[in-house]
Amino acid sequence: MGLERPERLRVGFAPFERRTGAERGDTIDGGNGTLYPEPRIEKVLQADHFTDLTAAGRLDLRPERAAHVLFGIDRDFAAGLLGRVEVYYKGFSDLIVGRLETEDERVARLAPYDFPPPLQSLLPTAPMITSVPTNDGRGRAYGLELFLARADGPARPRLTGWVSYSLARTEQDIYGRSVPFSYDRRHSLSVVGNLRAGSHFELAGTARAASGFPRTAPAGFRVVTREVGQRIFPVQIAPNQFALEVAPGGVAELNAARLPMLARLDLRLGYRPRGVTGRWEVYVEGLNVTKHTNAWFMDADLVGQGPGGPVLEETPIGGLPRVVTFGIRVRFR
Repeated sequence: MGLERPERLRVGFAPFERRTGAERGDTIDGGNGTLYPEPRIEKVLQADHFTDLTAAGRLDLRPERAAHVLFGIDRDFAAGLLGRVEVYYKGFSDLIVGRLETEDERVARLAPYDFPPPLQSLLPTAPMITSVPTNDGRGRAYGLELFLARADGPARPRLTGWVSYSLARTEQDIYGRSVPFSYDRRHSLSVVGNLRAGSHFELAGTARAASGFPRTAPAGFRVVTREVGQRIFPVQIAPNQFALEVAPGGVAELNAARLPMLARLDLRLGYRPRGVTGRWEVYVEGLNVTKHTNAWFMDADLVGQGPGGPVLEETPIGGLPRVVTFGIRVRFR
């Protein structure tokens, strides 16, 4: 289990101005804390990369360390508006990452390859990331969050909802490079609204736009191989012609590219035959109504031949399609 040593500071200021029917004031909120999560299997499954914690002799890993500092200001405005600004910084040390191959391991991995001289330049000579865990990672995360909301209340305003924007940056120092964490998202905007049209109709919507997550792009192409006994040979498909495939990215390409931006709009229209106090509601709902492709990953293929060799083409794959549903809701008292 992780050990947490939080220290919280909260200072409240009395309202400095009053308006009819509403109270206006500020609240300052700050705090810091340090978290020490132990190296366990469930933590590895949520990490950026897999490391093997099952082998003997690897239980001397230190717990990862995350120090947090935050500062925020809340303000109550007139007309039921609430605003918040928050800044934060998180420092990470002793992060568990897979270590790079040693020189002896790299030489041993390349020894079985039996490639002719023209193909020697296509051998995977760069050191690879192994599943052997080490505490060699460190990093940081910092950002700004803005929030503005208009809540429902006794006056029952026609329009309620909230808007949130965050500007964030995360970096990890591993393998002699500074790269973003896999969950780094520089910009994120969310808008949630609810509009009442009389006592019978209600339109609700959620819109979100955000930067794409980092990803490791392919390193180009490589020769398809086959293993015969203790040797690895290139697959030849014609005289002086060999089969090629996409080469996965290594340390040099680690999280150097990004997925396309995320954009999604969900809408819901509800009708209450007997008004807001009625039990029945008929609704139609659309998810991802703009049919934007919010990719889970990029599919890479070699297509055609260019002046410098095979042409690599990447296509976004996955994401929620447009979904439209119709339903009836009954509220029991």
